[in-house]
Amino acid sequence: MKKFLLTTAIASIALAATATDFSNGTFIVNEDWFGHGNSTVNFFKNGEWSLRVIAEANGGIRRLGATACDGKIYGGNFYVISKQANDGGDADKQGGRLVVVDASTMVLKASLPDIDPNGDKADGRSIVLIDDTKAYVSTSAGVYSFNPVTHATAKVSTIDPSQTGTMLKACGRAFIVNQKKGIYVLNPADDSVIRLFVGTDYAENATFGSIVRSKDGYINASVCNSGGTTLNKILRINPATLETSLIDLGAKGPNAIWGAWTPTTFCGSVQNNYLYWTNGSSVGASGTFVYRFDLDTNTATELINIQPDGEKKYIYGASIRVSPLNDDIYTCQTIGSPYANKVSLYIYDGTGDVKGIYPLSDYYWFPGVPVFTDDAAPIIHEMPVQTISKNDVTRISLSDFVTDDDNLDCDIEKTVTAISNNSVVNKAEIDYSQNLLGELVITPNDTDGEADITIGINSNGKKTTAVIKVKTSGSGVETISTDHNSAPEYFDLNGRRIVGNPSSHGIYIKRQGKTVSIIIL
Repeated sequence: MKKFLLTTAIASIALAATATDFSNGTFIVNEDWFGHGNSTVNFFKNGEWSLRVIAEANGGIRRLGATACDGKIYGGNFYVISKQANDGGDADKQGGRLVVVDASTMVLKASLPDIDPNGDKADGRSIVLIDDTKAYVSTSAGVYSFNPVTHATAKVSTIDPSQTGTMLKACGRAFIVNQKKGIYVLNPADDSVIRLFVGTDYAENATFGSIVRSKDGYINASVCNSGGTTLNKILRINPATLETSLIDLGAKGPNAIWGAWTPTTFCGSVQNNYLYWTNGSSVGASGTFVYRFDLDTNTATELINIQPDGEKKYIYGASIRVSPLNDDIYTCQTIGSPYANKVSLYIYDGTGDVKGIYPLSDYYWFPGVPVFTDDAAPIIHEMPVQTISKNDVTRISLSDFVTDDDNLDCDIEKTVTAISNNSVVNKAEIDYSQNLLGELVITPNDTDGEADITIGINSNGKKTTAVIKVKTSGSGVETISTDHNSAPEYFDLNGRRIVGNPSSHGIYIKRQGKTVSIIIL
C-alpha cells in the first residue's frame, strides 16, 4: 500500500470568456444538490475547472435531469442518463432522463423527459451505444432501445422489466446486468437472448453487481448477494465463446449499489490488465480504500488508503475511474463527511501516489462518474500482402492491425465491408472465437489471383476503413519428397532458419530429413 505524497495543486475555476475546448480533459457527471436543481457536469483540464458546462452552453438552463448517474461519449455525442426528468427545486424544469449534447460544444441535441415511449415510470440508470442507430438504456423498469438518429425508444421485451444497471458490448453482443435475473447476453440485431448467466449457478445466494471489460477482452462480473454485499469473487466471461471461470479475489471485492442506484466503483484499465474498485457499500460510503487486481497474476493489492492518518475523506458514489492514456486514477473525494460541500479531485499515479489535488468551489456537488474525453482516432497498422492457399480456409490474426490510444483495442469493432474480386475470395468475415481482437477468416475459390478485402473500423464511433490485400497460391503444402524421420526445420524464402515453428502468415520452406516442402500459412 502506497502512502501519500504531500503535494497539492490548487485548481482555479475557469472564467474564460472564450468557448471552452472540450478535448483532452475529464467530465464529472454530478448528481448535484437534490431538491435545489437539476444535475450538472463539470469539466477538468490542465488543472482548471469549468463548472456546469452543459448549462453554460445552453443559456444557463440545467438541461440534465434529476440525479444524473451515467455518461458516455460516442461518435461525437455525449449521452447523460438521469433518474428523473426534473428536480422539484429546479427553476426551469427543462431537463430530461436522457439528454444528448455535442461532445465538443455541450450544445443540446436531444432531451427525452421519459425513456418509456408511453410515459410509464422508468428511471434512468445507464446507456450503451451499439452503433450509430441503436443504443440500450437501462432503467428501474428494464431496458429500452434508443435510436440516436430519430431519438425513438422502445421497450425491450426480452429483458425482465425490473431494475437493470451496467451494460457493455463485446464481439457484436450486448451484456446487460439485471438485478433480479442475472447477466443477459443479447443479439442487438433483434434483441433476442443468446444466454442468461444466473448467479446461483456459480455461488450460493449469488447475483451480480456490475460488469467491466478488461484489456484482455474478457467481461468481468462482480459477484455479490441479493443485498449487494460482495462475495469477494468475479466471474470471467469470454464474450465470444461465453465460457466462464470464477475467481476468488483474495481481498474484499466490489459491492453493488442496487438501492440508491449508481454505477459502482468497479472499473478497469486501458493500458494494463488491471481491475479497480473501492471497499464501499453504499453511495455515501463508497470507500476509503482502492483495490487493484492484476488479472495476469490473479493478485489483489490494497493500492490506496485515502484516510492514511484518520483524515475524514470519502470517495462519493462511483467517482473513481482510470485514465485511458496513462493509468492515472481519478477520484472525487468529499472532505469532512460523505455528504459534505467540500469536494476535491484527487489524481493518483499507477503506484498509488498523489499527483495532484484539485478543489472545487464549496457546493453540494455529489460528484458522480468521471468521463474521459475521446480524442484519439483509430490507427491502422498496414499489413503486407497476405499469401493464402486457394484450397483452404485461412485465418489471419488482427491483433496488431488497428489500435486506439484512448480506447481498449478489444473494443474496436471490425467488419468486412467489401471484397474486390469474388472469383478469388468467396467469403470473408471477422471471427472472435479464437482471438478476442479478431481474426479475418477467408474462404477462397479455387482460383489463382488477388483480391482486396475492405475492413470497416469503428472505435467508439470514430470510423475509418482499411484494406487487406491477399493473393492465392497453389495447394497449402507442395511435397517434393517424403521422409519424416527427423525433426522439422523451417526457413524463410531468403534461406534464413526460423527458431521453432513459424508464428505468422506467409510462405516458408520446411526441411525434415530428406523431405523439403513449401508451406503456406
